[in-house]
Amino acid sequence: MTLRGRAVPAEVVALGYSGCLDLALIKVNQSNLPVMPLSDITQVHKTQQVFAIGFPGALPSDSATITSGIVSNLHHRDGLVQFDGAISPGNSGGAVVSHDGKLIGIATKGIETFGGRNVNGMFFAVAVDKVQAFVTAYQNGEPALIGQDIMPGSNPDSGHLTQALALNGQTIGGILQAGDSAVCGDSTLADVYTFTAEAGQGVMIDLSSPDMSVDLLLVSPSGQVVGQSRSQGRNQAAIVLEKLPENGTYSVIAKASQSNRDGRYQLRATEPVLVERGALDRSTRPCFEGGQRCQDFQFQGRANQTVTVALQHAEFDPYLVLLDASGNVIARGQTDRNALVNFTLPEDGWYTLVVSSLQPEGSGQFIVSVHDTETLITSKENVQ
Repeated sequence: MTLRGRAVPAEVVALGYSGCLDLALIKVNQSNLPVMPLSDITQVHKTQQVFAIGFPGALPSDSATITSGIVSNLHHRDGLVQFDGAISPGNSGGAVVSHDGKLIGIATKGIETFGGRNVNGMFFAVAVDKVQAFVTAYQNGEPALIGQDIMPGSNPDSGHLTQALALNGQTIGGILQAGDSAVCGDSTLADVYTFTAEAGQGVMIDLSSPDMSVDLLLVSPSGQVVGQSRSQGRNQAAIVLEKLPENGTYSVIAKASQSNRDGRYQLRATEPVLVERGALDRSTRPCFEGGQRCQDFQFQGRANQTVTVALQHAEFDPYLVLLDASGNVIARGQTDRNALVNFTLPEDGWYTLVVSSLQPEGSGQFIVSVHDTETLITSKENVQ
């Protein structure tokens, strides 16, 4: 709907979330349309006069309604401008502008009660800098979690709200600081990284900080959290090890564990040779004369390559066997429930890793992975 009440065809191309960035980005399929200039959020101040433009109420109208007020407060952390000019249902999505017609924000909501009491004159608009960031995120092809789960920061480095993450084991040094993006809901500072991968591909990511406890989240192209971890303190790693469920662009969120925490961090990622989740139960075939159950996994290796087998979260006492392509035993033995074991492969070809229980009655779930030792990004002390 235009200012003069004319309807034009359009499509929604990006959506935020009411609990985060309450915006929808609409593409109008017309050219030569008038453009509203944008205010500089750093120049917006309390007591500044503003005007809210929209189509409130249930009565049809061929022109927009305009109400006036002043800026009451600026909530930078939440990306909101508070003002006292009355708005009603139907105003949401309308412009809030300065006296010279520059956009200050997009009207979003009003508060009628606070602390059990009725209040007047508490209305809010999404601040213009967040509107700009939301549009930029769409133009740059950034993930939908920007605006749905992540409140964009005011001053992103290089104009992008996300950064590329290579799965090559190289360390990225980052800093979480005031003005960065934040997780909606708990307001913890966060940086977002992306990488493109295929279904079935393995990935191992670790995040650590000398200044704070950190959280690491891996989000799929469809927006599902497929892996998450929290460090146990400073200089301890939060580790995500997953076999990816779908093709597309994944997002990695590196965040502080608590609000009002900032500091440095290190982020690294690599592509393991193998990542599998397994389980030993009554349906699992026995592999040994004693009746111990097992599962086997295949991977490809090179002559003289040193690989590290990582076993995590095993719910039984594990026993590992490594076989070459001819079925010859290269190594075998008992290991810990959370262990790293190194092997040097004798030749090019396929290998079989057998995961079994030490006792016949042993059962439960586990995660097993195989890594090229040269690119392994963690240590035994950090495996969780």
